[in-house]
Amino acid sequence: EMMVDFGDKLLENPELNQIMLKGRKDSDSLSKEEYVTFSNLCRKASWFLSAGYFMHKKKAIDDNDWYEFKVIALYWTHSLGYQQWWKKDGHHGYIGDFKNLLEVEIEKSQQ
Repeated sequence: EMMVDFGDKLLENPELNQIMLKGRKDSDSLSKEEYVTFSNLCRKASWFLSAGYFMHKKKAIDDNDWYEFKVIALYWTHSLGYQQWWKKDGHHGYIGDFKNLLEVEIEKSQQ
């Protein structure tokens, strides 16, 4: 539900969606105001993914549900803009297995 609501907010707000799309391509191309918005989108997406990861670890969701979360994680981590955000700001907010998961996916996308 969290990710559906997140997607709905982007669909309901074309300006927000444009910032997300522009930022995913290259967050360095954003104005300061746009970067703050993009950073908040990245942070929120990462929180949702983190919640899904830990629900899967605790067996609160099954492998099929986790697969859907992981597809979304790849959507974010394989974009240059998210990688720029992660290096600049994002990595400070996470530790442990989930942080390692994101960093491995970022590294894979750069190979």
